Amino acid sequence: GTLEAGKSYTYNLIVGKNKVTIGNVTVAEWGKGDIDGGKAFYAPYVTFTAEQPQTFKMTTEENYNISDLEYSVNNGKWQNVEKDIPVTFGGTNGDLRLRGTNINGTASGPLAYSTITFTDKNVKVACTGDIRTLLYWRNYSTVNTQNARFCSLFKNCAVLTSAPELPATKLAEDCYSDMFEGCTSLTSAPELKATTLANNCYSSMFQGCTSLEKAPELPAKTLAEACYFCMFYGCTSLEKAPELKATELAGSCYPSMFQGCTKLSTVTMLAPSNQISEKAYCCNSWLSNAGTDPSATSRTLKVQDKAAYDVLKNQSNLPAEWQIGSKCTVLDKDGNAITE
Repeated sequence: GTLEAGKSYTYNLIVGKNKVTIGNVTVAEWGKGDIDGGKAFYAPYVTFTAEQPQTFKMTTEENYNISDLEYSVNNGKWQNVEKDIPVTFGGTNGDLRLRGTNINGTASGPLAYSTITFTDKNVKVACTGDIRTLLYWRNYSTVNTQNARFCSLFKNCAVLTSAPELPATKLAEDCYSDMFEGCTSLTSAPELKATTLANNCYSSMFQGCTSLEKAPELPAKTLAEACYFCMFYGCTSLEKAPELKATELAGSCYPSMFQGCTKLSTVTMLAPSNQISEKAYCCNSWLSNAGTDPSATSRTLKVQDKAAYDVLKNQSNLPAEWQIGSKCTVLDKDGNAITE
């Protein structure tokens, strides 16, 4: 704006991840006095952006109670999120931000949870920010995440094109189960940094994400029961599987993990043969109907060694498409070809 001589101007700046906006301006006569030091605070709130008007609301299952969760539209007043109450944002309405002070997250378990819904099926929505700001936004970077659950938070959000950051390294049981199930517009997944997993932590996390082209790396070497169960089930655009480097497995850790990933052409799983044979249901149907699309003209499977390959095959956990002699190259951990 225009500045006048003899006036003082105080600007309230709102610093976001990608922009700085002016909240309000105070104009006063210039006079003698002290200038107080400014205080800047930044939190990467979970933020939704849409190019056209869109409607946000949250629904619940099993009488789950939404608590200590707030929203703000266009950097306006923070208000409590209420079940089934629609909120308009997007286009000229501005972005919608979420923040919370509930260290248990948005669910109490895989059956009792809250889900974000966007009602206009023709308007895409991008999401940015750090999911931990829903737990305790004031100290999000150090908040305790070991009891935080976000089960089914974006379930069937078909217009969601990007996901918030999930930086937690301490996970709760079922923490991200079904989180993005049915997000058919999601093309890439957030980074998953945890190296020690919890039971069912990623089960069905991206199930039915038919546009997902890039999977996150999976650095964990300490697995848990059903940790990856159905994680990428039905991801029909996924061509390369994340490397499964764990050498010690857990019961039901990989069942149906890549089932229905019809374009899959590269898979690495480095568990030794005794782990595959001893851990119950660890690899059941993990590659069922994977790599069967006509575009997947060749496949590469890397395993620990010939013994690991033989166990997978003998347990009927290697479909014909992933066996030696069927346009599939099978390698050991050092990259040497395995032959029958």
